[in-house]
Amino acid sequence: MTGDAIVLWVSMVARKGTAPAMRQAIETVAAISRSEEGCQIYQLLEDPREPERFRLLERWRDRKTFEAHQKSAHLADGFKRMAALQAEAPTFERWQAID
Repeated sequence: MTGDAIVLWVSMVARKGTAPAMRQAIETVAAISRSEEGCQIYQLLEDPREPERFRLLERWRDRKTFEAHQKSAHLADGFKRMAALQAEAPTFERWQAID
């Protein structure tokens, strides 16, 4: 059911000079995440005017698959790699799909 889907917007900012490494770290997590059960969208976006700014759009079939993703080892490892590259803490906006 579409109304059960979980959508997450994540905003991340890399420190100056670390954008390529940040992008690689996010792409590594994204590649594995896309193969997880319930992953419908896992899209990385880069600001063309400020290449240190990234957005990630995630859509999960339901709460169960989203929570499984949140507990995954590859996500925890990715957060550790990205923490050293961040200019500021990432922001997370969780949305509920309605259609």
